[in-house]
Amino acid sequence: MAEVKILLKGYFKWIEKNKCKASSTITLIRDENKNILFDTGNIGEEEKLIKALKKENLTPEDIDIVINSHSHPDHIGCNHLFKRALFINSESTFRGDEFTLRKGSYEVTKNVKLIPTPGHTDECCSALVKTQKGLIVVVGDLFWSSQDSRLAFVKNEKLLKKSRAKIIKVADYIVPGHAGMFEVIKG
Repeated sequence: MAEVKILLKGYFKWIEKNKCKASSTITLIRDENKNILFDTGNIGEEEKLIKALKKENLTPEDIDIVINSHSHPDHIGCNHLFKRALFINSESTFRGDEFTLRKGSYEVTKNVKLIPTPGHTDECCSALVKTQKGLIVVVGDLFWSSQDSRLAFVKNEKLLKKSRAKIIKVADYIVPGHAGMFEVIKG
């Protein structure tokens, strides 16, 4: 079974009308001797991320795979730290300048599966992670927090609602894009 740990809890806050500060939740997934990061936060978060990795006895060179939920800067800002990692998003896998295009779900490891969850953007994806605790789904901005009922910053409201329903149906826990993990209460 895989292990999931939030390295840095994301945030989002308005500082003026039409101006905000944000960085994504950065999640470490360990499975099959692979160190996987889901999202890498915003540019300027490098030092915090390196310190968080160090607490797990890791360096950027120890990261095997980086999953990007989507390409907004608050989710990919520290990608440049992971020079040897395989990068995975909803449409491709890539390392350096070599890309493999694909569509649909993708098995990252035996216990980690990437699925498309469009709505916030067309390219959004989530990771379904089988753990001892149950199924943890790391969702990027499909949900921003446990209290997220907003439909702001949504490209396609209908797809977002459909993707959310799909995740709520299967998840025991959700790691949202800008907050800590929460339990899904069924019924």
